[in-house]
Amino acid sequence: MKKAFILIVLSIALLGCIQTPEPVESTAGFKDCGNSEECIKAEMENCGKAFATKTEGDEDIRLTAKLTVYGPEAEGKCRIEMKIEKLEPVSEEAKAGLGIIGTMIQGQEIKCLVPIEKLSNMKGLNSENMEEYCSGTLLDMMNGIQ
Repeated sequence: MKKAFILIVLSIALLGCIQTPEPVESTAGFKDCGNSEECIKAEMENCGKAFATKTEGDEDIRLTAKLTVYGPEAEGKCRIEMKIEKLEPVSEEAKAGLGIIGTMIQGQEIKCLVPIEKLSNMKGLNSENMEEYCSGTLLDMMNGIQ
């Protein structure tokens, strides 16, 4: 169960961390990538303003995450954020075991400031480079599980 959860969280990180802007922020000027990995990765490589949502999982757990690429910030960095929108058990075993962990994970986020020149060859944020450029409650939780 714990292994399945870690795999899901890390797979989202490896696929480019999916998140959309918070409701209080306008999506005007942002490209809506829907659930397209190709679209959001291309926008990340260019630090273009875009957002996407991805739901994935296995036979135990289904996770929905949202990613927003906010574009260039000061000092030549690109702001990228991911938020876990929903974590839901699929199997009976997961329903019995997820409990408080599922509640704790929902709403957690990772905020990254990545040097723009590093984006084109990163192939997404991953466990090897995430700590260097990112912070947030979800990253703290992922480090605590490992």
